Amino acid sequence: MSLDKEIIDEFKQESGRLLKELHPVVEKLEEPFDVFPSDLMEEYALKIDGVMGVAKTIGMMHPTHLGLKRIGSIAELCKKLGYKAAELRNPILLPIFAAFWADTLEVIENLIDVLEDDEESTRVAKSFATILQGRLEWLSRKIVSIKKRPAMPGAVPLNNPSVNPSAELVDASEATEKPAVAEGFAPPTDAQTHEQKAAEVNQLDIDELMASLNM
Repeated sequence: MSLDKEIIDEFKQESGRLLKELHPVVEKLEEPFDVFPSDLMEEYALKIDGVMGVAKTIGMMHPTHLGLKRIGSIAELCKKLGYKAAELRNPILLPIFAAFWADTLEVIENLIDVLEDDEESTRVAKSFATILQGRLEWLSRKIVSIKKRPAMPGAVPLNNPSVNPSAELVDASEATEKPAVAEGFAPPTDAQTHEQKAAEVNQLDIDELMASLNM
């Protein structure tokens, strides 16, 4: 069953508008902020959700079209990551999301450009898009293990060079909880509190995420 040209044209027009609006959002995430840009994270999630919704709706009419399926899956992952990032409020994660989402926009645009060419759409979906989806799934798993950065009254601006943005990742209210133990870390001792151990585990995950930018 071939794709309906009118439906695809409307999808291209609407998704093209949303993706165009998302490029400056991603670019802004690379800039320093005085306040964590939760609004930008939520804006990204909301607009990529628009692309996801239409792609999945059309995909239901064409379940074998790999390009539409890949667009829907990638956009859904980005939507969830956007809302999770807004919740975490951790400034050290900003360049990670900016890098992943810049790649996402490029791949989705490439997939949309070739939607009506079954052979080329399948090729792109099985190559670049598959790699990106795998990395987004990996990022999603890693983000789950990172604790929310508490919003504290009188906090120093995020772009203050004297502040280590990876410090104090765990809320003091969670200090009595048993943290997740990453491989290579021993359980907390009397000399090392649960809060310190949890911060180390968080930093291990963040370091791995930062290293992913050089993959």
